[in-house]
Amino acid sequence: MEAKLRPTEAAELISTSPRTIRRWIADGQLPAEQRLNERRRPEYLIPLSALPPAAQQRYFDRHCTELAPIAAPAKQVPKPKTQPIDRYSAAEREQISFWTQLVEDWQRARDKVGKKAECDDKFVLWAQLEYPDIQISVETLYRRWAALREGNLEGLVDRRGKARKGMTALTGEVETAFLTFYLDEAQHPIKRCLALTEEWARQHTPEALPLPGYSTFYRKAGTIPYAVKVLCREGKKAYYDKCSPYIRREYETIDANDFWVGDTHTMDVISLGPNGKPHRLHLSAWLDARSGIFTGWYVGDQPSSQSSLNALRRGIESYGIPNNVYVDNGREFLTFDIGGRGHRAKKRLADGSIPFAPPGVFERLGIKMTNAIVRNARAKLVERRFEDVKNYVSRLFPTYTGGNVVEKPDRLKHVLKAGKIPTDAEVIAAIDTLITGYLNCEPYGGSVAEDRCMRRIDVHRARCPVVRKADKEDLRLMLMRTSKPVTVDRDGVRIPIKGIKIDFYDPDFVRQLQGKQVYVRFDPDDLGSVRAYDMDDRFLCALPQSKLTAGYLATQDQIAELQAAKRRAERATAEFAAALKLPDDPQMALELMTTLAARNIAELPVGVSAKSIKLVRDAEEPLLRAVGDLDMSLMTQNIIKRRGGMEDDDDL
Repeated sequence: MEAKLRPTEAAELISTSPRTIRRWIADGQLPAEQRLNERRRPEYLIPLSALPPAAQQRYFDRHCTELAPIAAPAKQVPKPKTQPIDRYSAAEREQISFWTQLVEDWQRARDKVGKKAECDDKFVLWAQLEYPDIQISVETLYRRWAALREGNLEGLVDRRGKARKGMTALTGEVETAFLTFYLDEAQHPIKRCLALTEEWARQHTPEALPLPGYSTFYRKAGTIPYAVKVLCREGKKAYYDKCSPYIRREYETIDANDFWVGDTHTMDVISLGPNGKPHRLHLSAWLDARSGIFTGWYVGDQPSSQSSLNALRRGIESYGIPNNVYVDNGREFLTFDIGGRGHRAKKRLADGSIPFAPPGVFERLGIKMTNAIVRNARAKLVERRFEDVKNYVSRLFPTYTGGNVVEKPDRLKHVLKAGKIPTDAEVIAAIDTLITGYLNCEPYGGSVAEDRCMRRIDVHRARCPVVRKADKEDLRLMLMRTSKPVTVDRDGVRIPIKGIKIDFYDPDFVRQLQGKQVYVRFDPDDLGSVRAYDMDDRFLCALPQSKLTAGYLATQDQIAELQAAKRRAERATAEFAAALKLPDDPQMALELMTTLAARNIAELPVGVSAKSIKLVRDAEEPLLRAVGDLDMSLMTQNIIKRRGGMEDDDDL
């Protein structure tokens, strides 16, 4: 029998690459036959005579000894492949149990009669009538009996139509190429991946052509684990949201007020603002992680850092100061005077200076702030409670808008057209009442089983062993906002608040610190005065709001009062300066300088100190006047005599 070689063996004999051999086969330059290997995958076998003579000689040199024909070994019967019973499906286990019981009944029936052949026919007839949906014959019974004697459970399972289950006609290289195109974030459809794979095979493995049909690739795509498919086709974020293991938080180990979670929610309700225009309000809220109650909330026009502070103030006044807060990376929390700039902080500014970083509100209150991972909504309980606000509060209003276009009620346009829109005050009052009396009083539905018999508000009261309180004035100081560094001008300090620049002035403060940098802390609800601090965070004084402003329609008395204030400031400055100087004496400077000059004159040496004196005489001769020249000096004297003297002689 002629030897037949694989492409790799032929390539080694010809000294070329297997890819070249496959290309020759695809182009018809090298004859070969194709067959399926033991893995049911196509492979090529090349006759030795099809190779060049040099390659054939090289083959014979390697196999120089003439091998005697060896008798084919006796065919060995493969041992039955039996797997544990729990590896079979429920239907397969049911088949195993059925055939085991049926064969046992058949053997008992044969033992009772003498003629076993007649018994077999009668038993088969009975079994066909008893089980008409199952094909039963004498040969089938003998095969099942042999399988039971050998302990081969596999022989009791009907494998018809499943011989190639789990097998594919795809070669390893083609399968890898297909999965490369399929498991890509471009999310190519399977048909596009099939086209790309076919083109790849045409260039790299032409012997694999033609490729199997679409169904083969569709089934292969279905065998990819869901987590792998999501990670490769949709990205890490989708994998984290859909497939990443969920980490359960142990709420049994924390107390109420240990962690407050803060965020802002856009209300799904349209209301009328003070200007009469419809808009949607924003709810800034803090949620206690242990009990699930809303501890503090504030409803405003826009989400802002001040709204978050207002909500925090209300929560602290009602339930005490929390130990920790868990917030996102929004600017309503990562502000330099509240929680610091976080990941936005810079060690150095563009000019090389260190950025201004005063103690924030959380630091002054002794609260530790933790920022959530970006776009990790599952870690923020308050966002899940906002869903309750939407379902149990917002849906009660006739102007409910829904969370998206799909949820928008059809009646909304008719309600808006009819003008039945609640005002901001009505919406805020309803929100305050419903959160306090309904959402906070709902039954506890958290993960702590022993607390599920209580209301949320009762859980907070029972699980809060220590309440940190602060009196109203201390709390006002700790919750004050901080301005950026400002330079003291002649008008005091000018602080921009909500886009409006407000001056704060004190004459003594300006007199001492004009031209220096300070910063102030202020309460947005009370701008009558601010507290000024130096750059080392030392308190300086309280500055009242400046009254040195006048409108174009100010009365004369108002202007006179302002002018009087200016004069008072000037007099105070003069008095302050006078206290720093000696008594006023206009001649003091002249007398001091004259005394200094006289002392210097007295200290000068008398006479000339040079060793020799040299006399110098003028060597120039007097100029000679040319004949006929004018004597300007004589003419001038004559003019003076005619006029009766100089014009300013009378003044002498």
